[in-house]
Amino acid sequence: MNKNIVILDDCQSEAEKTRFILCRFFRDIVNSTSWNMVIYTDGKKLINDIEKSEIEPTMIFCDVDMETEEYNGIDIAKKINVLAPQSHIVYLTNYLEYAPDIFQTEHLYFVLKSELEKRLPEIYIKMINKTKEHQKTLRIEGKRNKFIAIKYLDIVYIERKGRTTFIHGKEEEWETYLPLNKLEELIEDSSIIRCHNSFMVSMNYIKKYIRELCTMVNDEKIPISRKYQPIFKEAFVKWSKEQI
Repeated sequence: MNKNIVILDDCQSEAEKTRFILCRFFRDIVNSTSWNMVIYTDGKKLINDIEKSEIEPTMIFCDVDMETEEYNGIDIAKKINVLAPQSHIVYLTNYLEYAPDIFQTEHLYFVLKSELEKRLPEIYIKMINKTKEHQKTLRIEGKRNKFIAIKYLDIVYIERKGRTTFIHGKEEEWETYLPLNKLEELIEDSSIIRCHNSFMVSMNYIKKYIRELCTMVNDEKIPISRKYQPIFKEAFVKWSKEQI
């Protein structure tokens, strides 16, 4: 089955250059012809096509500075993170000034257009490893002795209320009697971290982070207690660096 690589750039000639580099890499280095290269010059059309399931991108090489758009590549990536969280986003740019803004989104890599060809082997390996991570699941005992399997990528945050733990997902919610201390032992995903006696959060879905508070992509505000602030900050900085 062919996989789709989307090149999103409002400049057709720049998009063609990127496609040429990618085609050569996948043909000569990866030795594979099972990748469809699809160019979009309009971010809104890409969003609409994803919403209608007309395209399922495996990777999206996204120009950050969309000069003819009313929003830039980072704004588009935010929407794609929600609509197609399995898609790996690689930011392309000619300007390093955008680097701090990319942390608002889940992405695979950030690279200057002039260095794309040199960085492609590293990007490809990172994509393979990320794909494996996305398949990992948390298997636990839910209520009424039913076992449940939850993909780590589907977890937004975890909350302990009374004797019940609620695992809040993007579209579903699961319940278990397991306390957070036990879940910490079972979870094998470093992006999900304890921030409070009653909360754990997935760093993949943090929209805004200040010292004592996380705002998630669903606008839920999760407290970070004083006890966990140093540990959380260290983990968040480490995770952020891995996203570049």
